[in-house]
Amino acid sequence: MFGYKQLLNCIFASDDGGGRYLVFNQNENTWILPADKLKLAIEMCQPYSKKDQKRRDLILTVKDVGFALRKMGVETVNLLLQPQLKEYIDGLVGTENYYVAAYMGDISSELNQKVTLQIFTNEKILCYLRISNSSEVINVMKHEIDMIDFLHEKEVANIPEIIDTSIIGDLHIFAQKSEKKLSEKVKLEFDDRHMKCLKDIMDKTKILCKYEETDLYRLIQKLKSEIKIKFPKNEGMILQHSIRIIENQLKETEDYYAVSHGDFSPWNIYYNSKKEVCMYDFEYAHYEMPEYVDAFHYLTKMSLYGLQNDGDKTIAVYDKYKKLLSQYIDKDTDFVYLCYLIGIISSYSTNAAEKFSIYAYKYLDWIAIVSYLNSRLD
Repeated sequence: MFGYKQLLNCIFASDDGGGRYLVFNQNENTWILPADKLKLAIEMCQPYSKKDQKRRDLILTVKDVGFALRKMGVETVNLLLQPQLKEYIDGLVGTENYYVAAYMGDISSELNQKVTLQIFTNEKILCYLRISNSSEVINVMKHEIDMIDFLHEKEVANIPEIIDTSIIGDLHIFAQKSEKKLSEKVKLEFDDRHMKCLKDIMDKTKILCKYEETDLYRLIQKLKSEIKIKFPKNEGMILQHSIRIIENQLKETEDYYAVSHGDFSPWNIYYNSKKEVCMYDFEYAHYEMPEYVDAFHYLTKMSLYGLQNDGDKTIAVYDKYKKLLSQYIDKDTDFVYLCYLIGIISSYSTNAAEKFSIYAYKYLDWIAIVSYLNSRLD
């Protein structure tokens, strides 16, 4: 029923007696949202572009107008959860009265061979489930579980609570509790609250070690091996220059490194009742990265994806927040930003089945920011 996204067939079954769902795609990402509770579930769909935002809002407006939905490429189907999964969720949340919204990403990357379910009522989100039958994704899930357990041991605040891990057939399930409010909108903002959240992780997880013992070192070595394969010549030369700048400063030196969330962004946080920043989705987390690299990830994704800026405007956004960053970071923030960019580009390159340009959205803007920082640091 779900075409090439076969994993969704392991979760949902078409049934005339099932609930009415809207199924739609944006940029190869798929959402399955309950039509009767679309207003509550729609915030699970977080578009990057203004065009996609308008489409999402229009779907909400015409959710009961069949021809309008079809014109927009939205399918209306009646679905039930597969029986074993339904029984599992009933037991997990202690009720049969809940709703389910689902998301599955672009499976051109093996790491997206997973489905995220939001389980909710009219009042609140009960939990999130991540489900996969891919060995690569299962290993990432295990890594995330280990990381969350480690952060709890270190008494880091405002991180998810794991409520269960289970296996049903060949499906591996990872369940997390969340205090995120229903229909909480993504906020494209960055302030002292975000830095305090990161400071808590830095203070409680930092260790003194050699650069060659860090995740940053491993990411850079991986990128070195892929530059000629996955990047055009000009972009490859820019990245090689960045690596020289980084290694000339860090090679054979000791410094403090700490846990990095790996995807700290407006789309992976929420605000609790105390208005503190809470994080989730630690699947790309690292143990030894330069302190506060997550702040640069947040600003870059907020600018490039949320505000739809180009590379030049993203540098301007970074410069705007430089004073705040410098209150927490005792190193040259341009250098830390460059370390972040080379690390994330390495991660994206590894995830890309082919060329980096095919995998990474707005990749030329990422390269432009790297080139600009190179010139500042020369």
